[in-house]
Amino acid sequence: MFERVFLASVVAVGFVGAANAADVPVVAPADWTGFYVGAGGGLNSVSADEQGYGSTRIQEYDPEDFSSSSNDRWQNDVEEWGGLATVEAGFDYQVDQFVIGVAGSYDFVGISAETDSQGECTNSDTDQFPCTTFSQGSFEIGDAWYLGARVGYLATASTLLFLSGGYTQAEVAHGGYHEYRESAKNYIWVSAGNEEWKQGYYLGAGIEQMLTEAISMKIEYRFADYGSVNESYSGTGLNDFDGPGYAIDEFEVNHKVEDILSQTIRATVNLRF
Repeated sequence: MFERVFLASVVAVGFVGAANAADVPVVAPADWTGFYVGAGGGLNSVSADEQGYGSTRIQEYDPEDFSSSSNDRWQNDVEEWGGLATVEAGFDYQVDQFVIGVAGSYDFVGISAETDSQGECTNSDTDQFPCTTFSQGSFEIGDAWYLGARVGYLATASTLLFLSGGYTQAEVAHGGYHEYRESAKNYIWVSAGNEEWKQGYYLGAGIEQMLTEAISMKIEYRFADYGSVNESYSGTGLNDFDGPGYAIDEFEVNHKVEDILSQTIRATVNLRF
């Protein structure tokens, strides 16, 4: 909640600052119609619901009948901050006091988080064969690109208030790790993970101020929703322990990240032509 309030406050301050900038004498263009390119930077807040589990079931057939099992579960509400750099290009068309346009941008981002869990471990002979388990989930959101449209209203000849929205994709990496250990030698581990471009949508609002006939400054807030990712891996009948007679009846790890949301506040300087 604090992050959302903070971002909203930053946007409000940006709007007021840009509105005050309108009082400074600038060269107002006769028409906003045309192409532009720009670059800038800002802040990125990422939130997600991360959860997963790891489980193992082991049977020892020699020298005696022995069984062991483990089950780890973890859950974490991820909220992380980071910086971003961005480049963009677009085209605007002015109709009276209104401006409509299309734009694309690419953000350079890298935000990561990890969640650890120490789970339950039980077997038929705890005194002779004590066991421990460890599980970990990781999540990272990287670069993102946006392609969308905007519609705006000219508060003055050189000040544009606008709403934006469209399609977006972000590079998302996620993974889960589960380890079962009886001793320094007798242990197994299993991991699952993937890296993919997740698609979603974005909504935004901002203000753009003409500084000269060819240069403008834009401040924009964006909210993006990238949905969820899920990855699991399992196997049976493997003999990874040191020594004969061990058989892994079953092992599995699952990692899920839901409600991947991104909020950004960005400022760019654009060259218009």
